[in-house]
Amino acid sequence: MRQQRELSASLRKLEGLGFIRKFGDEPEAWEIRRILKARLPAAELEKLKAQLIAAAEKRMEEEGPSDGGG
Repeated sequence: MRQQRELSASLRKLEGLGFIRKFGDEPEAWEIRRILKARLPAAELEKLKAQLIAAAEKRMEEEGPSDGGG
């Protein structure tokens, strides 16, 4: 839960700075703006991507399967 709050806060901060843009709610989706690609090394972007993927996977696990069941 703590990681999710930290991730949400970081995303809002990055959005406020113009580095990312939210473009979907279901599922929540974000666009990485080109200026971010120019300012951060590829390794840092890959690290950020891995963190976002891990957070999304954890969220999916917590929500449970969306197909089938009951």
